Amino acid sequence: MKFGKVSYDSIDESLESLYHQITAQIKTLLVTRNKKEVICLSYDKWTSMDNKKFIGVYLYAAKKKICLGLSHYVGHCGSEEIAIHLKDMLKLYDLTLRDVPIHITDCGADVRKVARDLEVFNFPCLAHIINLIAKRVVVDIDTVANEFSDDEEYSETQLEEVSYNEVISVVRNFTSKFGRSPALLDKLAQAQIMKGEKPKKLLTESPTRWNSLFDMLKRFLELREFLEFIDDDIKNLDWDRLNSICVVLGPLKDCTQLLEKAEAGAHTAITVMKYLRLIAGCNKQLMLPIRDVTDKHLSSNPIANALLNQRGKFYHFLKDTYAEPEEPDIMVAEQEHSYTSTRIISLSDFIAQQSQEQNEEKDFNMFPHLVNFRAASVDPERLFSLSRISQNFLQCRMNPSTLSRNVFISKNESLFTKTNDNTVMS
Repeated sequence: MKFGKVSYDSIDESLESLYHQITAQIKTLLVTRNKKEVICLSYDKWTSMDNKKFIGVYLYAAKKKICLGLSHYVGHCGSEEIAIHLKDMLKLYDLTLRDVPIHITDCGADVRKVARDLEVFNFPCLAHIINLIAKRVVVDIDTVANEFSDDEEYSETQLEEVSYNEVISVVRNFTSKFGRSPALLDKLAQAQIMKGEKPKKLLTESPTRWNSLFDMLKRFLELREFLEFIDDDIKNLDWDRLNSICVVLGPLKDCTQLLEKAEAGAHTAITVMKYLRLIAGCNKQLMLPIRDVTDKHLSSNPIANALLNQRGKFYHFLKDTYAEPEEPDIMVAEQEHSYTSTRIISLSDFIAQQSQEQNEEKDFNMFPHLVNFRAASVDPERLFSLSRISQNFLQCRMNPSTLSRNVFISKNESLFTKTNDNTVMS
């Protein structure tokens, strides 16, 4: 069998043809959708490695998530400019901004202002909320420890020994030290091999990656035996205090992983918000960060209140005002609660206690129009990750329109029937 020559022009033509086919299928899908189901929109801003700026947009309609691609912009992009880009992208599918009443975004002031200016609902991404809580935990952890120093678990001598933030700083320094030394990394790997274990590397914290601090501390804790064998200075680390930090940050990691799932919708949002309220009342080091962050981003949010309340009333995130005697709420954070610093109910146990199957049926009957709702704006983040792979060092001068078209095809082609042109993507 003979094959003709494949040129860049022929590949480009095939990709362009596939792009128009998928666009037409999306239009058909939107026209035939159930009009009672609310359409949701999620978007965020991103800067590529060659300093090109984009807005990544996802549309949730007809029980599907649809990538609208990347919109390139130059210069400043405030709320008004974002609204213009969204309007242009929706116009391609015969939609207006009024057709999309719910915007799911991070907690940035500019994207939140877009919803206010358009007079639509904005729901803050719960994954970003949890990331903010985790950052506040690290910042306030020493303050909280001193505030509750009268507790049996926190004597004055313990507080004077070393602070939590000093422990985190020591772990960062040792992780950086090992990362710069191939010899130390080789010793670490050999020590694990001698024990018959698969070698693991130390993880480095990344300010842009969710839960990276927890992952770094947990991995350091897991490799304690081997690290102490290699470097005697590590033996002086307060391992108990390091473990207590992981205990506090662990539930937040579990929540993030639950929110990153593709089916994380209204029920997941209800579960996570109730779980945050529960652990805020069970652990003193989580109470203040959860209270402060939720006060700012969730307490007055109408969608958050509607999901939790299911009666259309508004109330403080941590203090119910609607609870009735026949409907006790175990998630209320009570000041007189006996705090436990080392025992926090896991997310999986909490879900099991809440009778997940019964709650799911109830929640979706209460909100049948929110089947397209998403609890977090993780899809634009994944879109940016794919864009980084597509526009690598060898293709850093890729035209913005080409990049947008390629990621659009890659994210959407699995939604529809495969065509012969899809072989081009391989």
